[in-house]
Amino acid sequence: MAERVIGVRLAIEGESEFRQKVKRVSEEIKVLTSSLDAAAEKYKDNADSAEALREKLMVLSDLYAKQQEKVKTVSDALENARAAVSKYRQIQAELEDALAKNNAALENLDMSAEGAAEEHERLAEKAAMLTMELEKNRGYLEAAESGVRQWERQLNQANRELYATENQLAETNARLEQAEVKTKKTADAFEALAQALVAAGVVKLLGEAKEALKACADAAISFESAITGVYKSVAGTPRQLARR
Repeated sequence: MAERVIGVRLAIEGESEFRQKVKRVSEEIKVLTSSLDAAAEKYKDNADSAEALREKLMVLSDLYAKQQEKVKTVSDALENARAAVSKYRQIQAELEDALAKNNAALENLDMSAEGAAEEHERLAEKAAMLTMELEKNRGYLEAAESGVRQWERQLNQANRELYATENQLAETNARLEQAEVKTKKTADAFEALAQALVAAGVVKLLGEAKEALKACADAAISFESAITGVYKSVAGTPRQLARR
């Protein structure tokens, strides 16, 4: 008869539930990762703009929170598996001790004494039963130890992904701060120029000056974006295009 292989799910109570939780949170992480890719594609020509960086930061924050949830779930699953290993090791020690005592009783049995044959039979049956229980428990122990190794690998991977996202968050946040400083400086410069135009009598109202300057800025940005697209389409540098 073939020896029965004990699976991890059978050996560790609650294993199936933990696997389902990890599967669910992993799917949610995939969705957020695809959202991050979509945002990158959306702002591929303006990746350093404050708007692009804010959206990226928002998705990264959600991704980081979900990865923290995964790390917590995997950590709980690992502790659950380790508890199962401890339980089976304790059972193993108790069974080995019981078998050793039973075998010692067998060896020291005085077969000349009255009822010795019956006692020998009883002790032999008990030895066989304890041996079977030991083998069965050993299978559960090995399965639980395998489960521990699997969860340890998953935890290492989950932590690596979490640390990578943490670094991305810090980098994106720093870039956003720089972009916002640049945006504020630009806004302050427009404000000062608009006031100068009003003071010089070029335009009568401050609001009109701001609108005119904004229109110029928008046109410049649109041109820069368009010409970048031209360079990509014709696969030439500005200097090469000037020669044509």
